[in-house]
Amino acid sequence: MSVSDVFITDVEASDLKLMDGREGMLHHPYQQLRSIPGSNRMDVRIVNFNNPSFGARNDVQIPSMDLIPHEMYVEFKLGAEGTVTGAEWEPTPTWLTQQGVDLNYKEVSIYNLSEAECLMSTLLDEKPVNWAKKQDLIGFNDPDADNAQRLYLPLNVLCSQVLSKVGPLSAYASNDWSVSVDLRAENKCMGGSTTEETPDAALNGMRLIILGSKAPYGEVALAREALMKNGIVWNFLRSNHFRATLSDNTGSTTTYDQTYSSLVGALSHVRLILRDKTKFDASTSSGKNNVSYDVFEGVDDIMNVGKTSNPYEVWGQNLPQVFARDFFSAKSVEGAGRYISADGSGGVSDSGIIDIAFAESIADLEFGTSTGSYPVKNDLQISLTMASDTLHDIYLDTVAYTHVLGVITAGIANVNLSA
Repeated sequence: MSVSDVFITDVEASDLKLMDGREGMLHHPYQQLRSIPGSNRMDVRIVNFNNPSFGARNDVQIPSMDLIPHEMYVEFKLGAEGTVTGAEWEPTPTWLTQQGVDLNYKEVSIYNLSEAECLMSTLLDEKPVNWAKKQDLIGFNDPDADNAQRLYLPLNVLCSQVLSKVGPLSAYASNDWSVSVDLRAENKCMGGSTTEETPDAALNGMRLIILGSKAPYGEVALAREALMKNGIVWNFLRSNHFRATLSDNTGSTTTYDQTYSSLVGALSHVRLILRDKTKFDASTSSGKNNVSYDVFEGVDDIMNVGKTSNPYEVWGQNLPQVFARDFFSAKSVEGAGRYISADGSGGVSDSGIIDIAFAESIADLEFGTSTGSYPVKNDLQISLTMASDTLHDIYLDTVAYTHVLGVITAGIANVNLSA
């Protein structure tokens, strides 16, 4: 019996199946038992970080486990803060440095999750019902630092783009996969106070929590055989992060042309977020706000998207920023940048994220499929015209997703192939 005969067959790999005894009929596999009882069920695995610390790169090795990861979180166990009056934790995605989080295979980064991508994907790629449940625990409603807390950093992007697509973790040797989380200093993760003392809340523990489906033995065997031979291939969207500073326009209409001269590929999405630079960079909690979003929706706040040779190519004209932000992403994202706060105030929070979608469906971000794209070759240009007074310097973070192809073997991974 060959490996391919164990539980998994070519026809089972398809989401639509030929029905036994029903010639020509198709049936969805989720309505029947798959492989062996007890497999494909959802399960949880937890791995501890050793000696975690703020202001440091924290690494955790992932042991071999019979799981296909679908979601992943870092849990922070935090002690009570005792020196800063009225301090509050900032949202956990903003605790990341510009290095962000790396998913590594054999100590080589396969996917880098930037701080900006982590923040924007947390807001845009969760269904509203899930977001409503999670946002307190991700720190979006000013958790009190005076009390001990458990807060969570979502790393689901690493699963949706890589780990859910490359076979069960038990097909790999222990510690082939690892995660590196680069945290900012503690004073960069806390705000809201009226005093400027150095915070002293202890980071008492970090755990990597992996949610996934339990892999059947046959699938593990198939994956191991493929890894030893020609490898496993998967399509995904790779993120490319850029940061620019938009200087204060001092009340005069100003156009900020952003040219992305190092971006090549078929674009699926481009996401923009604007934040108050001074508050983001602040080192004292009395002036700190990592999510002091800038939202421009005046009648003359406009933008266009295209290439340096044709700046209006995508839309053919300028669009109001508010329309581009609230309408153009259509049905290509799960959630929204504007949401109801769950902190009891009932207020509306608006992140101002502009998702420029070249794809029609959320399937691109979740499964690496292509329902639309825009080819660029070092010539993408996005122009933002601010007629409203910007009031301060602004950090503009851009995350651009390009379609790529990955190939992984028992010895190496190559994620630099065009899809």
